[in-house]
Amino acid sequence: MVSALYKLLIGQDVYTFTCLFRAYRRDSIQGIRFRSNGFAAVAEMMLRAMLAGYRVAEVPMRLESRRFGESKLKVSDAIVAHCRLLLMTALMVSTRQARGLRRASKLAN
Repeated sequence: MVSALYKLLIGQDVYTFTCLFRAYRRDSIQGIRFRSNGFAAVAEMMLRAMLAGYRVAEVPMRLESRRFGESKLKVSDAIVAHCRLLLMTALMVSTRQARGLRRASKLAN
């Protein structure tokens, strides 16, 4: 569900923003400063890279049930972190759109 909200905000069709297994090109993440920690940092890195114009390619993988150990994810912490990240992303997108509108109106005059 959270991936659907991220998709709606940035308008790019990515299956999941919360996957923990990813590969990045070094140059795509070196210049990106992110604020989140824990599980939300993974989504923030990808969101910021996409908003900076980097392309995302996905390779489908099958998710299987855990066989050993226990998850360290605290659901309440993850919900709060993703709510913060959604708000931050909405602010970033709206700021970029406002800048684009101001530039367009200056060019039109």
